[in-house]
Amino acid sequence: MTTPPAMIRRTLKMTFWMAYDHLGTLAVLNVLCMLFIAPAAAMAGSALLSPDPARRVFVGLPLLLLTGGVFLPLGAVGLAEMLRGCLTSHEARWACFWRGIRQFGLRAIMAGALLTAAACCLAVAAWFYPRHLAPNWALAGYVLGALALWMLLLLIPVSLLVWPALVQKRQPVLSTLKLCVLLVLANPLYFAAFTASAVTGVLAALLPPLWLLFSLAPLLVLATSAYEVLARRYATAVPSEDNTEDDYLNRGLRDLLFPWKG
Repeated sequence: MTTPPAMIRRTLKMTFWMAYDHLGTLAVLNVLCMLFIAPAAAMAGSALLSPDPARRVFVGLPLLLLTGGVFLPLGAVGLAEMLRGCLTSHEARWACFWRGIRQFGLRAIMAGALLTAAACCLAVAAWFYPRHLAPNWALAGYVLGALALWMLLLLIPVSLLVWPALVQKRQPVLSTLKLCVLLVLANPLYFAAFTASAVTGVLAALLPPLWLLFSLAPLLVLATSAYEVLARRYATAVPSEDNTEDDYLNRGLRDLLFPWKG
């Protein structure tokens, strides 16, 4: 059986070559997505950090739900469908992006709303229990807080894996979320490395030029690669007749330095 280090190497290799082959299309689609996501996220953050409780509740929370529950899921599911086409036909088509939004948009919004609500509840719980139970029930407070924090960390890989799972498995939202949770729990070492890679990418994308061009799209390439590697491990992937899905794993430094010789 493939070991977690080998799996993460395959994932990162597939991520690199898929992003390399379709860099221009991914950059343009990333800009398109960020034109909707970034303003809403900035306004949500500003409102949530406001000292005015009414502004936090009636402005910050709705904007947060709009960002995490609508704009981000629609962009993510569109990119996931386009990247599914990259795996099967090795072509990045704009039509696939719009088709993903059209076919899976409602399910994506439902998944995004559930994940955003869960993240908010778990973040509050991780802060609330240690702070308010510590004076009288210190052990219970710290245990419940640690449990909430652990579940919040578990939510990171699940919230990335759900989009390729939605477009490839084509199952209801709750079934898809359950599948993603089970995959993460069954492969803890692999997803620890996966989460570290995703967080590193997010931190790099905080730089002004990168968040506009390469923020959401690279994360979806990473998530799509992870799902494909897991699908092959569990023998659920259906290889295409011309075997193009392995092209991303059959290249090396020579292909990068001398692409015309491929």
